[in-house]
Amino acid sequence: MALPKANLHLLVPASSAKSDLCKVMVSSGILGYPTPELINWGMRFNNSKLSSGGSHIAKIAGIQHHLETLDAADHDLVLVVDGYDIWFQLRPQTLLDRYFDINKRADTRLKSVLGGSVMRNHDVSQKIVFSCQKQCWPFSLKQAPCYAVPNSTLPADIYGPETDIYLNKTSKNPYLNVRQRFLNSGVAIGTVKAMRELYSEALARVEKDTNFGSDQFVISQIFGDQELYREVLRQDAVTWWQRWLNKDQEDPQAQIFNSSHVETARNSSRRLEFGLGIDYESSISLATIFAPEDAAWLTFNNASNLREANHKLNITEANSRINYTLSDVALTDAPFSTADFDLGPTEVPWTNVSIFTNVRTGFAPAIVHHNAWQNNMKSRRVHWWSKIWFHKHARALYTDYAQGPDSPIAVSGYSYPIEWWSSDKRRGGALNGSEWIGYEDICLGTEDEVFRDKGGPWLPAGVSRSDWTPKQQPGVSPDLVASYPNDQALPLRITVMESGGSHDEVVAALVHSLGSQNAEIDLYQLLPRYGIKDIMRAFSLERPMRGPRGPPDFMKDIDNAIRPDIFVAATCELDIVRLKNQLDVLLAEGNTHMVCVVHHADRWADPKLGLEEAIRPWVIKGLVEFWTLSPHTERFLRDKSMSQWTAVRSGDVSPVVRTFVPVFPIILPATPDTHNLAFGLQGDYDPSRRDYKSIFEHLDSFLRTESSTQESDASNSKAHARNVTMHLLGHGKHPSVPDNVKDHVVFDERLDYIDYYKILSQTFALLPAFASDTYLDRKASSSVPAALIAGTPLIATKAIIEAYSYISQDTVWLQEDGESEFDVVQRVLDMDSDSRKKKMESVRETRSKLVQENIKLVEDWMKQAMSRMEYRAGSM
Repeated sequence: MALPKANLHLLVPASSAKSDLCKVMVSSGILGYPTPELINWGMRFNNSKLSSGGSHIAKIAGIQHHLETLDAADHDLVLVVDGYDIWFQLRPQTLLDRYFDINKRADTRLKSVLGGSVMRNHDVSQKIVFSCQKQCWPFSLKQAPCYAVPNSTLPADIYGPETDIYLNKTSKNPYLNVRQRFLNSGVAIGTVKAMRELYSEALARVEKDTNFGSDQFVISQIFGDQELYREVLRQDAVTWWQRWLNKDQEDPQAQIFNSSHVETARNSSRRLEFGLGIDYESSISLATIFAPEDAAWLTFNNASNLREANHKLNITEANSRINYTLSDVALTDAPFSTADFDLGPTEVPWTNVSIFTNVRTGFAPAIVHHNAWQNNMKSRRVHWWSKIWFHKHARALYTDYAQGPDSPIAVSGYSYPIEWWSSDKRRGGALNGSEWIGYEDICLGTEDEVFRDKGGPWLPAGVSRSDWTPKQQPGVSPDLVASYPNDQALPLRITVMESGGSHDEVVAALVHSLGSQNAEIDLYQLLPRYGIKDIMRAFSLERPMRGPRGPPDFMKDIDNAIRPDIFVAATCELDIVRLKNQLDVLLAEGNTHMVCVVHHADRWADPKLGLEEAIRPWVIKGLVEFWTLSPHTERFLRDKSMSQWTAVRSGDVSPVVRTFVPVFPIILPATPDTHNLAFGLQGDYDPSRRDYKSIFEHLDSFLRTESSTQESDASNSKAHARNVTMHLLGHGKHPSVPDNVKDHVVFDERLDYIDYYKILSQTFALLPAFASDTYLDRKASSSVPAALIAGTPLIATKAIIEAYSYISQDTVWLQEDGESEFDVVQRVLDMDSDSRKKKMESVRETRSKLVQENIKLVEDWMKQAMSRMEYRAGSM
């Protein structure tokens, strides 16, 4: 026998596209929820006479209008979620099962208080479930939305002997030990009929007082009035016999209520019963506001993870409620069971993935509501996104969902099972009324934050970028504004600071990549050396660079209220100490994003240096990101230094760390005639750094070896001694050069950068000077980017290629195991000239590609930074 069918509608109030909305869409899609139906898409809220510009009124009016015009049956369900702070983490099967279970238990409680006949006669039952929170807001405890609502169903000792005792208001969280019992309007689910009635009443109240405050206010008010009405029903249902028996006793239930409030409800002519109830266990949605300490990311097959979570909240093993957290979740399809791509085993159980869990209640919510705002907790919407179980495979999973078949999303019900379907068969986008909008158009420009895989914009399967033209959407957010060319857009004001006096090449690379954006660059550099200014002035930037000036000029500019949008600390380890006072001003104002360029990844874990302490306020506020100069230093910084930071270990923050390759364009001579053979050695001339006696012996050996060179006429081949030149590019006291090679050794020192790169560009190989192995794990060598800039192949081991993975075997002379650097030089000398030239041209092509990639990456990074700034400003 076929099951009855009904639809689930997902309503998302959202006026414009932001990465947070796209996380709602991606997470709901991956979990198999219905196609989102957008409310108020494209609307602007700028009425200065109304609270929040009128957005709260519009939210209620928008939902009410949508429900009234919705083609849906009364018994269909509507799930309403906030548009910018919601993540789905469990399947709709779990959510619907819990919804019906919550209603059944609530109706049982109602029956014990009112009796079945009163419930039937007055149509009292629970049909709508809202999420809940610990604080009654925005009312006082003497008002009905606070005192009149039912007590929490959570155990009376869930927080120990101090359960429901408010802490001192000066405490970090006065509601730490309080059970949640108050309505939170961020997530709600109910029947279409009940939701229509509720939002019609809410709109009627709003229209009487257009500046009432928020949907939280009006719906909490309706909930309080409903509970007053139910108290009227309870009192009126008491028989004369019960009253006579208890005539000498006070009614304890009635003592809770303000009698005048009850009488007002008794005499009211308007409807007050709406079937409202609360999700006390936060099993449908967990609102993190006022309860950030209660939850943690848990992997349930990790016993130590569970023990640590309990221990953090002083919960003993005997009192732990997380042992059965996934009992209902385990009955649903496994996390990757629907994946149509290679993830390894598709039957990975729920116990093996990271789930956000209320450790106190023992429930993992189907929906995570990131509405906590204290102490920069809104930044968790960014920092914690990578923790959710599907994030690593989000792009592939969303693509799989978008092209999946139309099928039931759950089977669940109150009295009998119902087959639940999505309200719309289309996938991979959202509805604006009857208009279909593809995810690719809504979320263009958010892909680096949402997917974090450098895969570019998400497109439906079968659509290529060459065939796709983005469609401008109304109500465009900062994320999208930056994604569309706009000649009228104001340029970013970017400060590049170098207070160390020794990182010219890094500064030049930063100036080129940042200055290629729609930006004005102010450069403050302690000691521009060796003609680096001439190189930077030759760059084709969007706008002329201002400077370089000195760090003291930056101090004066701050005193004169000149403020950058982006502050790039090119010598971050020094800048955050030397410019602390000026940076404190920028931090306090909160309108500047810092880019901290890291040179010594290990120093950020040394408490004696105080770097972590100096940068911590910026990290906590989410106003800084870290750029390292090689992939291996990025790994060291994140995994070995930052992992020791208290804020990182606690999970409160997850700093953004990136790799910036410090290369830039420069005009070079043509690839040389490789019959004139030259190679370079870079570094200090100190004999303790290199064995120059051995080096010169190798050079003599190269010179004595005869080489067969093929002339243009193949029949005219002759053998001759090689003419090999060795360039020693460095500084210090010259080593003694034997007479037999003196004419083939050139000391190149105190060169301007232009001459330095020109000389390098005429060599067929560069031997790097790594002073220690630290350049393979925690520090970045300048030799590697210098070789790329000059277009000369580096002699590199596999370890070097692995550490500096932006180079490859195609752009270096590989030093095999057991070979010395000079064995490689000998091998390259024995090659034909065309092979050497081909390798050199490959290096130049790679340099050009990396320069262009830098421009695109920095463009994306700046968009993300400013989007976070816009978001933060809009959330304060």
